[in-house]
Parts: sequence; C-alpha cells; structure tokens
Amino acid sequence: NKQRLTQICLADLNRIKLNTLVAHLSIRQINYTIFRPGSLTDDRATGKVQTQRPSSKEKMTIHREDVARALTYAVGKPQLGGKVFELFNGSKSLTDVLN
Repeated sequence: NKQRLTQICLADLNRIKLNTLVAHLSIRQINYTIFRPGSLTDDRATGKVQTQRPSSKEKMTIHREDVARALTYAVGKPQLGGKVFELFNGSKSLTDVLN
C-alpha cells in the first residue's frame, strides 16, 4: 500500500532528524529537553498528560495549553536535560509524569 509506505518513510525520516538533533546538541554540550507532542487541540487544558504513546491515532492528541505548561515546567530543571518526551493527553499530573 503506497500510503502506508509513505507513512513508514516519514516516520523513519522524523526519527533520523531527531537522532541528528540530539547528537548535535550533545556534541555541543547543550543541555536540552525535547517534547514531541501529539496532534495539538484547542480544547481547555486539563493538566493531565502521559508520555506513553496511545494505541490509536485518534487518542494521540494533547491540548496546546498543556504543552505550554510542560515547556514552562521544564525550564530550569537540569534533571530533565538530555531527555526526549512524547506528550499526549493522559491521566497523571505533569509533575508526576516528568519527575
């Protein structure tokens, strides 16, 4: 199936781009935290997230405000440095998930 092949190629390309970025930041000794949010929604934030990828594509979403809160939370937290988090709507608080 041509569409499925395209999806696989794009997933591989995104993984290569992420690995290249992480290697570049590590070589330059830059402390980083990368968030890879699901599809963004404009719904009201819940403050509840998860980093485990949901099994269905329809559930791979997150509220924009919850992503903004995660970014704000990560600033100045060296223990989160050098990590990559996928971020989706979930059932746990941001502090529980990221600590």
